[in-house]
Amino acid sequence: MWIFTRYGFYSIACASKPDGSLDSQSLMVRARCIAHLRSLQKRFPGLAVGEILELTNRDYRYRLIIPKASWTEIVGQLAQEQEWSNFKDEAAKYQGKSGRGYVRALHDVWAVMNRLQEDGDRQKRNREIEQHLLEDKIVKMEPILAGTGYWGRAEAEFGNAAMHVKDPKKRKQMVRRYEKLAVQLKDRSRKEREQILLEEIRKWKTTPENSGEDILRAANKTQEAAASLRKASSLIKFNTIDEIRQSGFDGFVPISSLQISKCREVPEQPGVYLVVRPNTARPDFLGESIGGHFKGKDPTVAVSELQRKWVEDALVLNIGKAGPGKATLRSRLNSYMRSGQGKRSGHSGGRYIWQLAHSDNLLVCWKVTPNDVPIKVEKVLIEKFETVYGKLPFANLNH
Repeated sequence: MWIFTRYGFYSIACASKPDGSLDSQSLMVRARCIAHLRSLQKRFPGLAVGEILELTNRDYRYRLIIPKASWTEIVGQLAQEQEWSNFKDEAAKYQGKSGRGYVRALHDVWAVMNRLQEDGDRQKRNREIEQHLLEDKIVKMEPILAGTGYWGRAEAEFGNAAMHVKDPKKRKQMVRRYEKLAVQLKDRSRKEREQILLEEIRKWKTTPENSGEDILRAANKTQEAAASLRKASSLIKFNTIDEIRQSGFDGFVPISSLQISKCREVPEQPGVYLVVRPNTARPDFLGESIGGHFKGKDPTVAVSELQRKWVEDALVLNIGKAGPGKATLRSRLNSYMRSGQGKRSGHSGGRYIWQLAHSDNLLVCWKVTPNDVPIKVEKVLIEKFETVYGKLPFANLNH
């Protein structure tokens, strides 16, 4: 079993007998960090009599060998200790500065396991897209199309083409053709699907009876839609934490950790940053902001305003920049984090964040922009966000 505690992370497995067979009455309590085993020994003095083994050629470098009965008792006592509602916060509090790496790893594990839920949501989204096609509700597809990574380039073009076919009969022909293709291409690779679908679109566009009011005569609208889709496709990178990471962002540090470290892990360079949440569940709004006052003004706004600004299905809550000039990502974010602790700060941007329950669990990531002007990169990111979601990020109040 794997067990994550405020003292550290442990992997538990049966020990081996001298003949190599498993000893079901003895356990190996293994750890990545020797400090985690020492912390466990400190909490449970009975373990201190055992020697921490260091095996450099094994997956888990450090381990204790203990009787199973001892471990059963320890797990029971760990359960009795539970007096908190947020494990990651409790771990951060117990670990302090020396355990920041472990706390960051906990958030990474949380995000990875959350994909199990996200994948289920995505499958539901994919079924909705197909249902819209089959029911000939092409014109209603665009907002769904923009929010999912299901579509490849050719599939997106096919859907876009169908949206611009005004003749109901011809549109139904396209839908029926897509339905057949969907069955035929179900087990094909993505590359094969794109090649076949692109050829299908080419045939449709070059067929004489499909000229006139259809795609060939709607060139301007098609170009605008294609441009919009290109922007939407680039923003699909922000659907998950992994996709944001692949877009060049680093960090993904919990706000609580940044507040403890005073952002020492953040580069002292200009760049852009994002405040993201690990999932898309609707949050609880606070009636009063926990943020510090800016120029003597209370940052609290009405809950109805927060509800109006909320962006469904978006992980990104705030897009910001630091520089050029004296401001760096570290100084900018440190000011931001101070505001979230109720302290006076010169940073008022993104203040709606501080009216979300459990805002300290939100993650902050950043991207250094040595060859670009941060304000221009920020503008592009915000424009891409608007293209997909139709509004500014939740905590961005203006362009």
